[in-house]
Amino acid sequence: MTESIGELLPGMRRMGLNRRTTVAQLDLTYGAGYSESTGDVHAFPMTGMPARNAYQIIHDSLKFDGDPSLNCATFLTTWMEPEAEKLIVENLGKNRVDIDEYEATERIHQRCLAHLHDLWNGKHGQAATGTVVVGSSEGIMLGGLAM
Repeated sequence: MTESIGELLPGMRRMGLNRRTTVAQLDLTYGAGYSESTGDVHAFPMTGMPARNAYQIIHDSLKFDGDPSLNCATFLTTWMEPEAEKLIVENLGKNRVDIDEYEATERIHQRCLAHLHDLWNGKHGQAATGTVVVGSSEGIMLGGLAM
């Protein structure tokens, strides 16, 4: 389809489109036939979808979750420094469990444990024990098991 998008969508400049953009160049998520409501969501589909479409569907679905910055009832991080977020993104591909492959990550982990050991008045000279967890619920459950 090579007709101009300008003929179909008035106000195209507000959408970042120009007169030369064709309908075929658009990869509209919901107009592309992708939806989480089609088919069995518990099985792999027979065909894939572009990453952009998958992102948009998941992004839009997560909008319905609560806003952590408005949640005053739980102990969670609602904001962190941009540098911390950057470090997280840079290291998402690491397998935290593979301590032989990611030795520097394990050293940082051990330092964090030592700091917590000191913060909670652990015995001086005693090795800190523990592990990292993703969320506070996991931390509480592990703490309960340790007791």
